[in-house]
Amino acid sequence: MSHSRVLIIDDDRKISRLIQQRLLQLGIQSLVLWGAQDLHSVLERERPEVLLLDLAMPQVDGIQALKLIAQHANPPRVALMSGRLPAVLESAVRVGQSLGLDMLPPLSKPAGVQRLLDQPLDTLGIIDVDRITRAIRESELHNAYQPIVSADDGKLVGLEALVRWQHPVAGSIPPPRIVSAAQVGNCFTELTDSVLRRAVTEGAGIVAEHGLPTPHMHVNISPSSLQDHELPARVEAICADAGFPLENLTLEVTEDLHFGGVADSALEVATRLRLRQVGLAVDDFGAGYASLTALLSLPFTEVKLDRSLVQAVLRAPRGQSMHDIVSMLHQLGMSVVAEGVETEAALQRLRAAGCDTIQGFHICGPLSPTALSGWLEDRYVDAPMPIVGRPLPVAVARFPHATAS
Repeated sequence: MSHSRVLIIDDDRKISRLIQQRLLQLGIQSLVLWGAQDLHSVLERERPEVLLLDLAMPQVDGIQALKLIAQHANPPRVALMSGRLPAVLESAVRVGQSLGLDMLPPLSKPAGVQRLLDQPLDTLGIIDVDRITRAIRESELHNAYQPIVSADDGKLVGLEALVRWQHPVAGSIPPPRIVSAAQVGNCFTELTDSVLRRAVTEGAGIVAEHGLPTPHMHVNISPSSLQDHELPARVEAICADAGFPLENLTLEVTEDLHFGGVADSALEVATRLRLRQVGLAVDDFGAGYASLTALLSLPFTEVKLDRSLVQAVLRAPRGQSMHDIVSMLHQLGMSVVAEGVETEAALQRLRAAGCDTIQGFHICGPLSPTALSGWLEDRYVDAPMPIVGRPLPVAVARFPHATAS
């Protein structure tokens, strides 16, 4: 029995039909209700992933409908739609959150609905698992590369490889959607290996073509990857095939991993990677759950300070705060990368605080392979002078998939 992945509840029949037809173009089944009177039975029967709900409806209004949804055993994510004042829409979102519902960003009418029609997968957070899985297995994905430079002199230190996919209809699919689909579709290992293979061949090759030293290549892995006992051997084989030195590879693990629950099972894999001289980095540090104890539970070599932490500390009145954080991490034997660096002032303060390397749009955003080659030519070949300490134009990534990491 097939189920509707999206449930649309709106008494505006024109808008409902437009949304339904747009989703159908992408192969996503949806069901339209003109009111919320039969909501409970429909949720039981259809079990949708996402519910689009108009706030202003006769008989059962949007707030009453939210209460009905919250009573369901497995409620869908909810996106509210309304032509009312933004304050009313935001208040309704808070009501849904207070009921324990997973509330998506609200959609104002007509602008928000138009955005939904333009980018339905992104706006609704829908994962087209089968299609993305096929894209992974049929090599439709690409890498973008974001430079990482020395905080001292601006020399290129490394590149972070970021997966990208341009859907022929839906447009650019955000990397988190690709990752989630790979996990649901049981092909995350294939995704990781494909990104790594392109990174150590394509990415490293572009740098070598410009006569620069082999970069430290950063590749993201899932926390669950550290429980994959075949990972160290696969990484070694991929790098050997490309002639890429293992000591120049760093695998980044997102900090939202609950380290305490997986540290024991991950320790063996992490240690075997380190025996091969592969670096391990905690990504997005300061945005999730990691503690000092967690940092010491696995043999990490590097910490990447999350953009939110960097900006919060730089705004703090105590200028010593960032220096204290960096100094503590150095004492733990880890190098420090500051992510999300967007201004020269931030760069100067992070350098003064002792950060080892810098990553962010002040240096350069993620680039396609062609754009990366041009960037290297401009910065290091035609004008081989330090990047740090001189005005930098923001590099425009001439690549439809290139967005901030």
